[in-house]
Amino acid sequence: MKLFCFGLGQTVKNLISELKKKNFHNISLISRSHCKDVENYYKINEGYIDKEIIKKVIESTHILISLPPPYENFVLKNFKNIINESKNLKWLGYLSSTSVYGNHDGKWVDENSITKPQTTLGKKRLSAEKNLLKLKKLRIFRLSGIYSKKNNVFNRINNNQIRVIKGKDNYFSRIYIDDIIETLIKSFENLKDNQIYNVCDDLPTKYVDVIKYACQLLNKDYNFPEIEFNQIENKILSEFYKDNKRVSNKKIKESLGVNLKFPTYKHGLDYIFKNI
Repeated sequence: MKLFCFGLGQTVKNLISELKKKNFHNISLISRSHCKDVENYYKINEGYIDKEIIKKVIESTHILISLPPPYENFVLKNFKNIINESKNLKWLGYLSSTSVYGNHDGKWVDENSITKPQTTLGKKRLSAEKNLLKLKKLRIFRLSGIYSKKNNVFNRINNNQIRVIKGKDNYFSRIYIDDIIETLIKSFENLKDNQIYNVCDDLPTKYVDVIKYACQLLNKDYNFPEIEFNQIENKILSEFYKDNKRVSNKKIKESLGVNLKFPTYKHGLDYIFKNI
């Protein structure tokens, strides 16, 4: 396997780390920020594409696109024909978001559900998905809210960043970073093209329930003032509450054989708390 990654978000960083643990080092990367852990690293230059980058893309058996919108246009403009004409390529993946589903009033959604994004992020992600369908062998991974040892509700509690919105009982899905990596690695061996996968845990939950459980572990009182929705100053947070849905992960279990390490937020928070 020869892996080429477009983009360097937290998922790609963790994927690279896990692959290196498995003694796999044949990884190339192009991104906006530097990656010291990859020997074949290239910085995005929209005005010039080095021949060495083209060579690495042609040689790749697996390509992962994790660039945020609208950088899918950079991939299509410079690499569409190379990717579609590649004789080596076996697997092509794009990291999207469950925000493309929009609001479903707390009902369950799966990969066949209607996409009707309400948020700016969701609309951009859905547009990127549609653009990237111009590429052959594409798999789309719709990720739910990612948390990890570095980014989690404990940090927000300790840094006084909790905002409880009055009267908002929206359901949100989440996923521990390790389970995203497990899903991608399982998918590397599954060569069924033109697939969409929801990547989330088993238990979509109201945000307040997550906060309460974290407070219980920290032995802190749940004592956060509630604010009205129209008092939210953070645009991203206000958009967050436009969606209310429960996302099914049945497909990654049945099609890819994924066995979640952290099937619910409680499993994930227990693990983080023990390793803080």
